[in-house]
Amino acid sequence: MRNRVLIILGTVFVITVIILGFFQSTRQTVNIDLQNAKKIEIFQDTGGEGHPGKRRLVASLPGSGKLSLPKGVYVYNVVAKNSDFEDKAGFFKVENRPVSLAVKCLFSQIKLAQLAFSEGPAIIGVLNGAYPSAMPSYSVDVIRIYEIGEWAAVKLSPKNPQLAVVRVVLKKINGNWVVATDPPAIILSRPVFPDVPKNILDDINNNS
Repeated sequence: MRNRVLIILGTVFVITVIILGFFQSTRQTVNIDLQNAKKIEIFQDTGGEGHPGKRRLVASLPGSGKLSLPKGVYVYNVVAKNSDFEDKAGFFKVENRPVSLAVKCLFSQIKLAQLAFSEGPAIIGVLNGAYPSAMPSYSVDVIRIYEIGEWAAVKLSPKNPQLAVVRVVLKKINGNWVVATDPPAIILSRPVFPDVPKNILDDINNNS
């Protein structure tokens, strides 16, 4: 009788270990890093990547943190910390290894437009100081601010029609604007200026 009990207990233990092992193997750690956000909501997407299906809320965090999620496709919605920033949404997949999810909420278009107006005189002043002989031949046509206000792009239109439109990107460092793409050029090339975000170069290059 005692041997039978031991066998049963041993069998239950083995089955429990197998079940726990299987359960753990189907889950992965998701490390979440949020910036300029007050919370993230994570939904499980039953439709798969590119095919949205029914969504079920599986987790909500008030900031950065760590989760353990089963394998699958997930959709997230990040709520910005205040009205100066835009909410952000996207998706990620949990497969066979831990996932790192970093989400940074950027300034809203309204906030960026306000900054373009308020920062415009300082930006123009930097360009006048950097290119004193060239700037009188150009008019500032476009000033755009990006991300969280640390990048700016300027389109300069020539007063002489024989000259070409040129573009320049600046970065704010320690509170001061600094030219990041020297010299201004008709097209700002990613290989020449690898430190400037690609989306900024594309945006100002495509501004005709």
